Amino acid sequence: MNHEQIGLISLRISFFIYLIYFIPQIWLNFKKKTTAGLSLNTHFLLFLAYILDLAYAWGLNMQIEYKLVNFSGLLSLLIQHFQIFFYIKSIKDLPKIKYWKIISLCFTSLILFILGGLYFKIFSKFFLIGFGFIAGASWMTYIIPQLINNFKNPENKKGLSIVFIILCIIGNSSDIVSAWMLNWELPSKIYSPLSLICKFIFAYQYFRKTP
Repeated sequence: MNHEQIGLISLRISFFIYLIYFIPQIWLNFKKKTTAGLSLNTHFLLFLAYILDLAYAWGLNMQIEYKLVNFSGLLSLLIQHFQIFFYIKSIKDLPKIKYWKIISLCFTSLILFILGGLYFKIFSKFFLIGFGFIAGASWMTYIIPQLINNFKNPENKKGLSIVFIILCIIGNSSDIVSAWMLNWELPSKIYSPLSLICKFIFAYQYFRKTP
């Protein structure tokens, strides 16, 4: 079995994981009828990562699995975005509503810009790799606001599904293999290992017994 075959196998694994990994989070939000404990900054960074990763993957014509994962992830985040709005129940959450509206405006504009740029092919390879680095930075750091929330109040850890995190760990591990075996661009080789470390920190916070 050569490097490419190994990379393609790991790519298939991560492809399947990333198609379904957000379902446990959406289900948790629906079941609890609240997104309390979920960091809006984590939500924001995930949106940023997916949108710029879409430009990176499509602009550089990467594997179809990579492209489909971006669409699946954006659709899942859009569902969660509306869950956040509809499950806000008290006047204390007014600042969250304002932030939600800002996020909505920013990302509607960014999506239109990215789709327009891809359609008219105005992005050079330099800019596309730049999008990849920014997306990679977002993938590496999106869980950090949630980790900070959990540190401030351990109950906040219940706002993020542990099944989602476990699937992320499996997906990140597969990404590391795919990136090196299929010789992806540098952003893809860097962000997965660092993102994986953050997921393990969350798992530690989740399972650690609080006084």
